[in-house]
Amino acid sequence: MMKRTKLFPVLCCLRLCLLAAFLLSAVCSFAFTVVIDAGHGGHDPGALGTVSREKDLNLAVSKRLAKLIEQQNPDVQVFLTRSTDVFLTLQERADFVN
Repeated sequence: MMKRTKLFPVLCCLRLCLLAAFLLSAVCSFAFTVVIDAGHGGHDPGALGTVSREKDLNLAVSKRLAKLIEQQNPDVQVFLTRSTDVFLTLQERADFVN
């Protein structure tokens, strides 16, 4: 009888924890959105190397990162602020995100 009285509160607590976890998972299914800003672009080349420009490297890395995220996390929405060589002002970048 002693074992049952000690086990009952533990089982009740376990049931409540499982119920809470189930309810939270049903209610809190967050959809993630990732916005990747390549920076620079258009007339703003960024840093200039001997064989490359920062804006070109940033765009290539941004596209590759977006592709990796989409492949590994199909539930995540990925947006690039720019996917071509265009210039965006800081306000345009902020507007894109908001």
